[in-house]
Amino acid sequence: MNHTTYNCCIIGCGLIGSKLKSNPNGKYNFNHYDAIASNKYLSVNAIYDLNKKNCISIREKNPKIQILDRIECIKSISSDIIIIATPETERKKIIEQILQNKNIKVVLMEKPVANNLANTKGLINLLKSNGKTVVINFTRLWDPNINIVKREIKTILGSFEGGTCSYTKSLSNTGSHAISLILEILDIDINKINNNEDHEIIQIRNHEINLMKKKITFNQIDTSYSILDIMLYFEKGCLCIKGAGGCKIDIFESTNSIWEGYKEINDGKIIKDKYYGNMDYIYQNIVSYLQGHINRKEIDNSALGLCTAKIVEALEKSY
Repeated sequence: MNHTTYNCCIIGCGLIGSKLKSNPNGKYNFNHYDAIASNKYLSVNAIYDLNKKNCISIREKNPKIQILDRIECIKSISSDIIIIATPETERKKIIEQILQNKNIKVVLMEKPVANNLANTKGLINLLKSNGKTVVINFTRLWDPNINIVKREIKTILGSFEGGTCSYTKSLSNTGSHAISLILEILDIDINKINNNEDHEIIQIRNHEINLMKKKITFNQIDTSYSILDIMLYFEKGCLCIKGAGGCKIDIFESTNSIWEGYKEINDGKIIKDKYYGNMDYIYQNIVSYLQGHINRKEIDNSALGLCTAKIVEALEKSY
């Protein structure tokens, strides 16, 4: 059995890097440091943040961690995995240093990767052409229970009829989580969208997406918390996805018209309440990849990152 420990470097030790509180019972981890610390095959060996107080608070938990003085130190660290949890404006300089470090095998990035589609494509291609495996942290999609939900849609809810999505912050941040979930749950072919073969799959106008000729309306809501609410309507019922850090999915059997929307949350019969995304699953998959149990295609989700960035940019232009 492989007991190799893989070293991780966290660049950006703020909320998602180390401060977002994990589930009280310790079952779910919602920040990178806690998820790494709970995995027996992983260890944090280096960290960097412009705010040194963030670094100090982490090193108080583990005195062996190296605090990097500057971004340029990345090129010489002995880390297998690097986590980029910084604003997208800082990514290019960080990636330039990563390319000089042969030790780094996996680059795990928070979304958005960059400030527009062209720069997203450029940074991803730069990493991949230099042999780095690119993973984008669409946290909820790594939960294996999402496949159960997808099976239940086909057997319980029937054909897709449309939907609504409310998100906070920005489309590129919380909104991209919603978009990636919708694409996965509805089994949309992202490669056709990326290759511009999308005229029959997706059309975007007036902050609406037409997927398979069915409309999903996006609405930005004003709150200080990073949450999303997705209501997808099907022939026989509703799928409600509520996300605040993690994500819970409920399937509702329709009692009246499926177009009653959020009323179904109270009036519908709850069939399932089992899906809860968290940061642990993504690291379990990265370890499996480094151990040789899964291949690069199974861990590299950069195509989804590009597809999501493409939809975000089109939606932003449609406003």
